[in-house]
Amino acid sequence: MTTFSAAFWWASTMPTTQKTSITWHLLLIGLFGGLSIFLYGLDRLSESLKAAAGDHLRDTLQRLTPNRFAGLLTGTIATALTQSSTVTTVLLVGFVGAGLMTMQQSVAIVMGSNIGSTLTAQLAAFQIAKYALLLVAIGFAGQVFLPSERLRHLFHALLGLGLLFVGMEIMSQSMQPLQHYPLFLQWMAQMRYAAFGLLAGAIFTALVHSSAATVGVVIALASQGLLDLKAGLAIALGANVGTCVTALIASLRQTAEARQVAIVHILFNTLGVLLFLPFLGPFSRLVAALSPQAHHLQGAARIAYEAPRQIANAHTLFNVICAALFIGFVPFFAWLACKISPPPPEDSEENDDLRYMKDAYLKDARTALVMIRKEILRYGQRVISMIERIPQLHSPQPDAAIRQMRQIGGRIGHMHQKMSVWISRLGVHKMNASETEELLFLIRVINTYQSMASRITQELLRLDWEHAAHQRRKTKEHEPTDLFVEIQKRLMNSTQLTLRAVTEKDAQAAQQVIDLRDQIDKYARQAQIESITRLKQHPERLEQDPALLEIDSLDILKQLHYFNRRIARHQLRLLKPA
Repeated sequence: MTTFSAAFWWASTMPTTQKTSITWHLLLIGLFGGLSIFLYGLDRLSESLKAAAGDHLRDTLQRLTPNRFAGLLTGTIATALTQSSTVTTVLLVGFVGAGLMTMQQSVAIVMGSNIGSTLTAQLAAFQIAKYALLLVAIGFAGQVFLPSERLRHLFHALLGLGLLFVGMEIMSQSMQPLQHYPLFLQWMAQMRYAAFGLLAGAIFTALVHSSAATVGVVIALASQGLLDLKAGLAIALGANVGTCVTALIASLRQTAEARQVAIVHILFNTLGVLLFLPFLGPFSRLVAALSPQAHHLQGAARIAYEAPRQIANAHTLFNVICAALFIGFVPFFAWLACKISPPPPEDSEENDDLRYMKDAYLKDARTALVMIRKEILRYGQRVISMIERIPQLHSPQPDAAIRQMRQIGGRIGHMHQKMSVWISRLGVHKMNASETEELLFLIRVINTYQSMASRITQELLRLDWEHAAHQRRKTKEHEPTDLFVEIQKRLMNSTQLTLRAVTEKDAQAAQQVIDLRDQIDKYARQAQIESITRLKQHPERLEQDPALLEIDSLDILKQLHYFNRRIARHQLRLLKPA
């Protein structure tokens, strides 16, 4: 927008003898206002179609990507339906980050999303502005009076489509006076040079964060005879580069997977533009031959008739050809993106920052839920790390294990606080019933793991392990009993299965956790009987025997398994078909 505004301002400062009478403030109001309505209509169209599609879009993306060609088609259809490559990209980031989709599958979908996003330009090129207000009226009436929520979303999308055409018409009419303005026509003629057109398109797209808006403005200019095919094509190609810059900036503070998806977008679009630059002339002639022509018209009138459709067709054909050329290099794009933005090193216990629950995912409920499960995996692994160290409490020097377990417990507390704050910022009012139920379950899981960590630090670690170690050294008993070790191993297994049940939605793992109860109770009874027998054998050291400590710690281990069973039962209930 700055590029065009600067041109208008520069032209308006020229002496009146060099220009026709143009009311510049009205022209700028029409341009900016029309563009705002166009962007708002596009946003309403995208959001409404996304809401109408619901989980079907997400499920379709996951299921229909067995190979690169299916992924290409899926990305095209998904983006055409939502009219937003951003929606498709956000879903891809969630899937790749959650391990539900490979990087190679996402590359093919990104290629397809570029094709699907050109539908906006195709719609804009149709001269149906006279019906735009009718679409607005029908869309408004439908979303107000229809009882079905899905139908209301569809009619809201129709309203957005109408507003898109209204914005296009306002922009087109506001720029009509420029048809006879020599300075502006000279400036527009410079767009025929690829460097100028590419730069203008890239800057404008980066500023408004929408390649569709750039192509919309180009088509509006072309409909007034102000831009021919070659100039419009150069700006449209620049828009393909500009939208990559926007995606890259948006991904900088996100996960490595998000950056990789953005890098694939940049590589694909930029290489495509560079490949086409030497052939803009022949490509323009090909598009002109394939598009409707008006031989009966001359000059600006012919350009106004032919150029909008030609530019829309060129935009679509460019992305189709690029996808066809690069579809064979999907593994290379995936490999290169991973090299440019490698995944972070293996997580360490010292890092209590949130890796997956980033602000960028707060807007999309389904992706946010995926990322919460990813974060819970890191969170739960810290609890497992504490349980893993429990046998070290029986060592001759337990103070090192106690110190490490307290540090891990503190980090779990920090993570719990950060996760709770992030979840509180989610738009819960925008979630449907199943999403809300899933979120409540995940909050319960997070709180349960915090309770497990607290139980270890506040009860298990407060037992007098130093005194017990001293007594073990005196009696030459340096190891916990075999039964205690067996219970600890089963508790470890129980916690690992619980974490798998939650993060992978694994019903079998959840059932295994529940089934472990009998084994743990059996070993706990045997261990208690064994400890009591030892106490009877040494009544002289009844108050100092480590067996007393083992009895107390066994009760705590049983309580920890109870927490796991509670999570597993909730997960099974959530996984049962309605």
